[in-house]
Amino acid sequence: YSNHIAALAAAGELFGFETVGLIRGDELNAESNETLKLAADKGMELRFLSREEYRKRNDPEWLKAVQQENPECFIIPEGGANELGVQGCREILSFPYDLSGYDQVVCAVGTATTLVGLICSLNEGQKALGISVLKENYLQQHVENQLSCIPCQSKDWGLNSSFHMGGYGRVIGPLIDFIGEFYKLSGIFAEPVYTGKMIYAVRELCQEYYFPPA
Repeated sequence: YSNHIAALAAAGELFGFETVGLIRGDELNAESNETLKLAADKGMELRFLSREEYRKRNDPEWLKAVQQENPECFIIPEGGANELGVQGCREILSFPYDLSGYDQVVCAVGTATTLVGLICSLNEGQKALGISVLKENYLQQHVENQLSCIPCQSKDWGLNSSFHMGGYGRVIGPLIDFIGEFYKLSGIFAEPVYTGKMIYAVRELCQEYYFPPA
């Protein structure tokens, strides 16, 4: 369900370079969900890995072997989670609109790359809130570790892990109902893996008076 897979495939089609997606789950195929179908339609070659092999995705020896098999490739880690990914996400608050007037910035969190980039580009008085879509509870420490390794002026941020709704890619009835209601009110379709959970969380947190009044 990776947005990064879909985005990379679209970029490859637009700019004319070949793309390969290493996908967890060797029982899957290009028709298994809309994300994979879109990537395949955009020309991405999909290689399906067993869950056991996918666990090696950050292992230096495994990555070295992938690079040797594909000597001209540039390897992008899961979720774009590297220094360049953070650098790109630091630009979000200034492009294409000036968001300096907002005091709260909220984003969905998978690998937390986007959240780290946002934290590092906050203006004085702004706070970033990440809404985790993962059931795992390692993200808080993961974000802290990333922030400790890069120059970052602002560190006013929070992470909420209460709205994963069963885990990554899990979709439950209340979320589907909310996405439908939100579409009727706004005309915006929020996909359920990331954005839908984030907007749902914002509504619930508003009802709990989490955000201070203007």
